[in-house]
Amino acid sequence: HSAHHGALSSTRTLSGRAGGQTIDAFLAGLESVRGETPFEAIRMNVGGGALNFGACAQGAGLSLPLINDPQAAYNVLYGAFASGEAERAFNRQRRLLAFLQEDVQAALADGRLNPRETSKLNVYGSSVEALQLTQSRLGDLSVTPPPAPEGGLAPLDTFGAHLDLAVSAFIDRLCNVAVVGSGAGGNFSLTYTSISNVGRHDMHHGSAGNATLRQNIVEVTARQVREIARVARRLADTPEPDGDGSMLDNTLIVFLGDNGEQHHSTASEFPVLLLGGSAMIAGGGRSLLYPGLSGGGHRQLSNLWNTLGHLGGASLDQFGGESGPLRRAAGPLGELIG
Repeated sequence: HSAHHGALSSTRTLSGRAGGQTIDAFLAGLESVRGETPFEAIRMNVGGGALNFGACAQGAGLSLPLINDPQAAYNVLYGAFASGEAERAFNRQRRLLAFLQEDVQAALADGRLNPRETSKLNVYGSSVEALQLTQSRLGDLSVTPPPAPEGGLAPLDTFGAHLDLAVSAFIDRLCNVAVVGSGAGGNFSLTYTSISNVGRHDMHHGSAGNATLRQNIVEVTARQVREIARVARRLADTPEPDGDGSMLDNTLIVFLGDNGEQHHSTASEFPVLLLGGSAMIAGGGRSLLYPGLSGGGHRQLSNLWNTLGHLGGASLDQFGGESGPLRRAAGPLGELIG
């Protein structure tokens, strides 16, 4: 199953409502992380429907969308530079934003709104202005867009296409934060037909007594890690534009399941794989095993998010909803930042 927003926010999602801000939104809001990039972040997911609102959030009750279709994500990122449908989609959005801004201003100038309505409309207008600023920043860039992804991709191929878009966006300096989910936020019942005709949800339920299904689960994870390694090599082959080393040296990839150690999870363990980031974190090429829940050195997933905040230049010693006896330790993971 899925922990929904909980994995990235270290808070509980109840009835689909995010309990707090997710780490991607925190990092994207740091000037030291975003810089002058047009987009604060790109968020994508493998799942059904056009958008997924179940994994990322700006704050409590403020879910952020993940784009499920690689072609739609491509249009968002590269529509300003591409031709064909991507260009047409970008121009439609530009015209729509201009119309919305005019409409907001006309409504505010009307003088018949009560204070609550005026406040809501001002927030709405600020959101429109932020989108227009993104388009303006895109206009200042000269980018050669990569080939557009194909349509109708299978789940693992969709995962790879999203990863390629995220890395291309980093290289082209369109954003510095990306989330790529696979079955996250409630879209967990995916079927990886190249591996098994059993859907992921049923695959886990049947795995206890079926060695083939257990091996299928391992193979799905292996395929995902191979896709991550493939795009990591793209970053390793790209020099860091404003510093030393490669872009991989200055990019930290975090790969984890969003529900902890097992299908019906207690969330008492969270296996995590970190790739890259040698210019930021200490001591690669090793495994770190923290004590269990009752151990004195036990640490929480929120401590990893605290670590990312520190790497972004913020003193993020508390993150998420743990408080009182639920908070085992504040601050980052010292083993990672040295």
